[in-house]
Amino acid sequence: MVLEAETAALCEWARQQRAQKSPFEAARAIARRLGAHVADGGTTAFGFWLPEV
Repeated sequence: MVLEAETAALCEWARQQRAQKSPFEAARAIARRLGAHVADGGTTAFGFWLPEV
């Protein structure tokens, strides 16, 4: 199951990182969110890098 609102919020967060920070700092912030993370409520968030997609 894909949580559409949460996915959209995460995508927007990543866009803001790239718009507001240097490429290096944005990549550092985004990298911390990559991989699988258990979220509140027992859901799992999974981030992966797809540059230029």
